[in-house]
Amino acid sequence: MKTNLTQLRKKNGKLFVKEPADIRFHRAISKIIETGCWEWNGARHYKGYGEFMVEKGRKMKVHRYSWELHNGKIPDGKMVLHQCDNPPCCNPAHLFLGDAKSNRYDCDSKGRGVFGERCHTSKITADQVVEIRNMDKIKGVSRMSIARKYGVSGRNITAICRHDSWKHIP
Repeated sequence: MKTNLTQLRKKNGKLFVKEPADIRFHRAISKIIETGCWEWNGARHYKGYGEFMVEKGRKMKVHRYSWELHNGKIPDGKMVLHQCDNPPCCNPAHLFLGDAKSNRYDCDSKGRGVFGERCHTSKITADQVVEIRNMDKIKGVSRMSIARKYGVSGRNITAICRHDSWKHIP
């Protein structure tokens, strides 16, 4: 059987075969029957995305490599997004193209966005947002006095009252 080898080199005095990237890629995935995901078994980015050394000095996220291997070049300004929300998945049937805005919408619509109380920098709760908006309707209560009460800036209070922040709270 003839194999498509890109190069031969010596390693520790022995002949070493370097396989093409597509063969190495397919060897490092496990196909999960229940979900249909192709899970990457190699190195991973700290957020869980697989990383792959395509060639010397050129590393890619595996979902991006899988897209290019199966569908062609990724257009400028586009991102490869996951329908399955499984970062190590590289099944081309689970991937689609989008831009930063569609990625944010996809994240938020699936409840994965970090906002409100789930944000680690949040100083107030959803209940306090409702209180702040009610206090803002009271005549004679300034936004600065509300800000001092809750330990946030006047700009934060204004953003809350205008629904520029905490938009998910009615």
